Amino acid sequence: RKKSGETNISVYRYNRALQLKEKGRYKEAQDLLEQVLVHYRKTCGEDHVETLETKHNPADVLLLQHKYKEAEALFEQVLRGQEKAYGKDFSDTVDTIQKLAEVRNK
Repeated sequence: RKKSGETNISVYRYNRALQLKEKGRYKEAQDLLEQVLVHYRKTCGEDHVETLETKHNPADVLLLQHKYKEAEALFEQVLRGQEKAYGKDFSDTVDTIQKLAEVRNK
């Protein structure tokens, strides 16, 4: 399937956001991830793999910034979508469960 220009831009933004996250530039990463999330919600739907993966990363950025309540709420949304889409034993679902446990232990 050929990707649209807007999707290509979202892929670029997503990759750039991950780079920024690794450099500790959390606000910039968060802003780019929010733009990507808007795109995937609009084009793919709330429970699509791209949307769920994209939603997981802002939650992780929030966790890194010690914004535990916000991170927990977002991880819970991701977990509900992953359980619905993939089931409880899927690797991404297990990762989100672990992240939730981490944030709840803070």
